[in-house]
Amino acid sequence: TRKKENIVIFGGRPAPEKGIIDALLSWKKILRGVNRDYKLVVTGDIQPNILAELKSFCQRINIEDKVLFTGFIPREERLSLVTKAKMMLYPSHADSFSYAVLEALNLNTPVVAYDIPALRLYYSNLEGVTLVRESDIEALTQKSIETISNENIKVEKPKFIKRWDDIMDEETKIIRFCLTK
Repeated sequence: TRKKENIVIFGGRPAPEKGIIDALLSWKKILRGVNRDYKLVVTGDIQPNILAELKSFCQRINIEDKVLFTGFIPREERLSLVTKAKMMLYPSHADSFSYAVLEALNLNTPVVAYDIPALRLYYSNLEGVTLVRESDIEALTQKSIETISNENIKVEKPKFIKRWDDIMDEETKIIRFCLTK
C-alpha cells in the first residue's frame, strides 16, 4: 500500500536503550507541530509493570490518548503498520544493524533517528533517512515535524555493496571484539 495514515511508528522495542522515553518526550512536542490527529504506535512485547509505568508517564505529559501500545503483534501486522505510517521514529541509543530501519525503507516509510554509528554506517546517505545528534530531542522533534509534513518525501531503498553474509561476519567480529575487552 502507498496510502499513509496519521500514524507514526516507534521503531524499536519499548526499552530505554531503544529511546522510548526520548520518543515519548519528542512525541508530545511533535503533536503540537503537526496540528493533526496522529497516534504514535509502539509495538513489541513489554512487561506489565513497565507498560504501566510508560502509560503513567504518558498520562503525566498528557499524551495518553495519542500513544497506542499494541504489545506483541504478528510480523505481518507490524509490517502493515510500518507501511501505513507517515514515518518511523527511531531514537535508539544502541544498535548494530537495524532491521527496523531496513524494513521501513523497503516499505517506503521515512525514518528520523539518532545519529549513532550503526545507523550512520548503513543508512546515513539515503533519501528518507534523517539522523540527528543523539539525545537532541529538539532536533528529533523538528525533523520529525518536517518529515510528517512533507507529502512528497522520497525514500531510497538501501543498496548494500557487500553480501549479506559478509555484513553478518563483520557484525560477529565486532561483537566478539567487544566481548573480549
